[in-house]
Amino acid sequence: MDSKRKQELANKLMDSNRQEDRLAHRKRPAAYRKVSTRFFISVTEWKQLRYHEKRWLAAYAVGCTVPRAVLSGRSAARILGIWVIATTPEPVELVAQRGKAPSRKQWPPGVVYRDRSPGHTPPQTFDRLRTTDALTTVFAIALRHGFAEGLVAMDWLLREGMPRYRIEEAAARLGRVRNIATLRQVIAHAVDISLSPYESYARALLLQAGIGGWQVNARITIPPHLYVADLLRGSLIVEIDGAQKYDGTTFAPTDTAIREEREREKHLQNAGYVVVRVSPEQLLDDAHGFLTTVTRMLGFAEMYVTRPA
Repeated sequence: MDSKRKQELANKLMDSNRQEDRLAHRKRPAAYRKVSTRFFISVTEWKQLRYHEKRWLAAYAVGCTVPRAVLSGRSAARILGIWVIATTPEPVELVAQRGKAPSRKQWPPGVVYRDRSPGHTPPQTFDRLRTTDALTTVFAIALRHGFAEGLVAMDWLLREGMPRYRIEEAAARLGRVRNIATLRQVIAHAVDISLSPYESYARALLLQAGIGGWQVNARITIPPHLYVADLLRGSLIVEIDGAQKYDGTTFAPTDTAIREEREREKHLQNAGYVVVRVSPEQLLDDAHGFLTTVTRMLGFAEMYVTRPA
């Protein structure tokens, strides 16, 4: 999400500290939705937002409301632009800057406080809010939310140029914190060449299921063509399709994109490859079905398809 869109979202917020906004809410409370204890938004506008926009706006609103706390975990990631694939409900995550977190009775709706962030790096300060730094944020996601979400975020960190040795050194300094083994696995399997969060998430699901050995963004030459496969193992290709590919504007007109994709797939199949296509929605809604399909097609590829030279 670019800075222009973020500013557009921030501008949709109404502030209970402004008299005109407060009066509008008082006249028609059902027409507005609270995003934090201070900020609210038109229900109509809220419903029009995409999921990731809602989570960004919630993190931003809460961060601007609680000056004594720091955004952490997935909420910090939303603000920092780190890849997030949330596999569980996503409240706004905060860390109290000093001392322990307040009691649960004091937590506003949709907000959770964490006792601490991994490491001791100072927070990043923006115009109206603060977040944990990128490395601490990624560590927190892996430690709190598991291998799959952690791998997605760690791939982003490496892709952005963070040296692996720095990540490993920082993890070693954490000592014996809870779920440190998961963080170490995330670091071991993360790559710096993933092109999308869903590509990383698909790989995480496969690794969790014990289906390893994947090449990421593998180059396949079928003269005179050069293709790049999202994930490749032997002669099996796994491709993650995004809606942008077929939206008619991002890459090419829809009919052209579909025709080119079919032509590409035909060349790959004629060369002996088996292609499994999956959408982000399928990964999120039916991970078991995705894994079952890949397992079945791996068996098919290994038994019946001649491997390309």
